[in-house]
Amino acid sequence: MQGLIEVVSGAQFITVQDLGRNNVSQFGMSQGGAADPLSFKLANLLVGNTEDCAALEVHFAALTLRILVPITVSFTGAQCSLVINKLTYPLWQSYTLKPGDIIELKNCGHQTINYISISGGFCSPSIYCSHSTIIREQIGLKINNNDVLFAKKSSISRERKLDVNAIAARIVNRPLYVVPSYQHANFSQRARQLFFSNTHRIGLRSNRMGVELTGNNISPPKQQLYSEGIALGAIQVPPNGNPIVLLNDRQTIGGYAKIGTLVSSDCAVLSQLPASSEVNFKKVSFDFAKTHAIEQLKWYRELKQQICKK
Repeated sequence: MQGLIEVVSGAQFITVQDLGRNNVSQFGMSQGGAADPLSFKLANLLVGNTEDCAALEVHFAALTLRILVPITVSFTGAQCSLVINKLTYPLWQSYTLKPGDIIELKNCGHQTINYISISGGFCSPSIYCSHSTIIREQIGLKINNNDVLFAKKSSISRERKLDVNAIAARIVNRPLYVVPSYQHANFSQRARQLFFSNTHRIGLRSNRMGVELTGNNISPPKQQLYSEGIALGAIQVPPNGNPIVLLNDRQTIGGYAKIGTLVSSDCAVLSQLPASSEVNFKKVSFDFAKTHAIEQLKWYRELKQQICKK
């Protein structure tokens, strides 16, 4: 292994992620993985990696890194300022950097998560076939300021970039899609109407485990429920009436009533929104959600093809 990058500041805002752990929920272990999988996978492709190489997930664009060896690095995700040696550069492309170069991410806007990938991928412990870090469960690599991040070997690949206009399509200006599921039918008509008709505000306690929705008191059903498995995007409603959209670091089972499930691509959209953002939801059918997922996959493949052509 070779030390590639030193974390100068902002370690509390970064974790190592890949695409998460599959088939481990029966052991009570969270899925983990990149909160915005599309941005994560594109970051890897921009440095010539496979889609699932370990990369850095950065929250709130508050990070300074120092390059220690020649390396190719890519940057994707939230709209923010990427500063290299005090000069500003665009995101959604890769750069070949030299020892001593200083990288800064700052001035996060209407989104909160960025990805940094290096050619060859970062080294971190593999636990149940994944490098994903889950801080709450003390799984994976805990990063501190002044730590040096490693790869199996330093690597330089050709620089690549994506068309900014193609990426602009990822900005969603519509209600997020929810499939009515779980105990949806057990909620009162008023509770369902409040959830789907009103605007919600993202709470300050939101994190990788889940996003709390405030501003509407959604009354949950009164019947007692057995705990059950929780899918990505499940929307549980605890007794305080603030729904919680459960995300990558969610618990594996839960007994609160759930009014529906947010479609997977919109989980990434929701994860990117900062606290106090406003969000609305639209009820959609399973068939609609499946068609939407196919459209998202087609769009991703077009972006992937654009990178691989260059």
